[in-house]
Amino acid sequence: MKKAQQILLTVLLLITQFAFARNEISFEKELNIDTSNSSNIFIDIGAGSLKLRGADVDKISVIAKIYSKEYSSLEKLKTVFNDKMELSLAHKNSTVLLKSLNKKSLFSFSNPNISVDLDVLIPNSLKVEIDDGSGSMTIADINNSLEIDDGSGSIAIKNIVGNVLIDDGSGNSNLTNIDGNITIDDGSGTINIDYVTGDVTVDDGSGSIIINNLQGKFNLEDSGSGSIQVNGKRWKQD
Repeated sequence: MKKAQQILLTVLLLITQFAFARNEISFEKELNIDTSNSSNIFIDIGAGSLKLRGADVDKISVIAKIYSKEYSSLEKLKTVFNDKMELSLAHKNSTVLLKSLNKKSLFSFSNPNISVDLDVLIPNSLKVEIDDGSGSMTIADINNSLEIDDGSGSIAIKNIVGNVLIDDGSGNSNLTNIDGNITIDDGSGTINIDYVTGDVTVDDGSGSIIINNLQGKFNLEDSGSGSIQVNGKRWKQD
């Protein structure tokens, strides 16, 4: 009898959780801006993924997917988004600023629990700087330097003609076909690098490092834990 009561209680609990569960609600916004007088882009983003590609274009195009499971209707999601979050694309001198963040307020500390996934197309000649909170990041086809300050989330980078600088909290990093130097300050996560014409410098907390087809030198400033392999051989500090 007691076992039957426990089963009934479990079933009722699951039914209650299902009844109150909400499906993901989403909508999209598009942003565009001319870059004829711009030399770089600064991207400041909170929660959500970033997909950035360079191409032979003369403007920046952004498609933003705004989504959450927190709200009961699309209208409510849009209202809270407009009230609590900032999504903007604007010029500041020679820099284009792309922001996707919670609005800062002295009187409100609540998190709206809204994520924004960004799909960004930019001229491939722009210098790129990114300040990222959380979420995966994919970057490709840039003919200039790339700087990333990342909190958490995986990073995938390929086809960069320029130096790459990464300050990463946690998450795996994969870099392929980099025509320049790579500098990484890594907290945790595996680092995979393939095809680099310049030098690779790493300050590593934890996680393995695997580097192949490195033409320059490998420099290890500090190593926490994890194996290191460079061009097919286990690396040892001199």
